[in-house]
Amino acid sequence: MSNVMESGTLELEGHTFEWEVHEDDTCETPWSDFDGHGPVRETDRRGRRPADKRPGERPMLGRYYYDWQEAMKIAKREGWSVSEHLRPENWDSMTAGQRTELAVEHDFEYLLAWVDGDWTYAGVVVRQVVDEDADDGEEESCWGVEYWPREPVESSQLLRMRRFGMVIHTDIVPNKNAHLFEVIEDLAGSIVHSINKREEKAAREAAERRCWEERDVVTEEPNVPR
Repeated sequence: MSNVMESGTLELEGHTFEWEVHEDDTCETPWSDFDGHGPVRETDRRGRRPADKRPGERPMLGRYYYDWQEAMKIAKREGWSVSEHLRPENWDSMTAGQRTELAVEHDFEYLLAWVDGDWTYAGVVVRQVVDEDADDGEEESCWGVEYWPREPVESSQLLRMRRFGMVIHTDIVPNKNAHLFEVIEDLAGSIVHSINKREEKAAREAAERRCWEERDVVTEEPNVPR
């Protein structure tokens, strides 16, 4: 399996789970694997000088160029916006053009962060921890998840708050890997659902067996005087 970049444990509904964040080398670039990004051109040049920059492009560290001009057209056509926690205080007073330009700026910075190695794609693996004498625990995984190595999942506000049963307020912005912990929790929840369904089925089958066993019991006929 691929390299483990981070790991931890999670308690959910009486079950213990181990989770791991693995390097996902099956993904390519954000703009080629997912929609909703501006066009990025890759050149053979590996230097940091934009020697072959074209009109409307912005250099992205090395051999990548972001087509800002075309991204603006796409953003207007598709109605790009900015997440609420990233909006400036004057968002309500901004024009449609200013909002579009800000959305493109965030897209550029997001892709630039990938180019610069600030974030990468990862696979999340969650497995149930069981006793040594029991069968192997169930396992679920999800790949192609955004992961920021410099902001460990274990340190996210979301993880700490959920662990201690605190209420999560909408005005609290967790770290950039908070979404990844939500993936971990969803995978663990899927395993819990599977466990519950299996236990319900086993209980139902046991009840049916007891019912049939009781029907098969032979009782002595009472002595009736003749």
